[in-house]
Amino acid sequence: MKLLLVYATQLEVKGLRKQYNVELTPGKQTWSFRVDNVLVDVLVTGVGMVNTAYQLGKLFNSNSYDVGLNIGLAGSFDRSIELGTIVNVTSECISELGVEDGDNFLRLDQVSPQMAREMWESPSKLINETSIESWSVKKLMEVNGITVNTVHGNEASIRKIEKLLSPTVESMEGAAFFTACLDVGMPFAEIRAISNYVEKRDAGEWEVEKSLSALNEYVDCIIRSF
Repeated sequence: MKLLLVYATQLEVKGLRKQYNVELTPGKQTWSFRVDNVLVDVLVTGVGMVNTAYQLGKLFNSNSYDVGLNIGLAGSFDRSIELGTIVNVTSECISELGVEDGDNFLRLDQVSPQMAREMWESPSKLINETSIESWSVKKLMEVNGITVNTVHGNEASIRKIEKLLSPTVESMEGAAFFTACLDVGMPFAEIRAISNYVEKRDAGEWEVEKSLSALNEYVDCIIRSF
């Protein structure tokens, strides 16, 4: 089996690298290791949709995989989800994709349903209906995600996006990963650890180390579940 793990940053993948004793070559963004019958390729894309789309496009031009996993941290709009919780993001939306009409924001499907359908099968979001034969993926809480260029940290904009899209979590790469995987027809999942709540920025309240530790442990569990 050939498995692809996609991370945005070296910080998020640091624990896995240490666990499998892999040193990165300077300037190189991919590395590989094997766990039993699973060959694992790891791609570090850089932050954001543009980097993720570009790096996945390059990779898929000459490689194919049985399963892809997008791994990383996320902020949660839902305060009932404990920090450090691992979730499976099963739908994504580029929350800023649309037009401003005075004080109103119109989603792409509201502006041009035909254009939205040309981009996505669902009018306003990307939905992961692929199936991965891993009990450790199937047991996770399923949540809705939005992908942003600007992380929300203003109370008015937070309330606005909650009313508009009712997201559970936000990241800066998810929709790009969804788009690439759906395009090549590869089963996939977006696995996120909740490191913070979406609120006025206060990094002192974040649980980054706790979340990264939980994430690394769970990714190892997923790998061994195939």
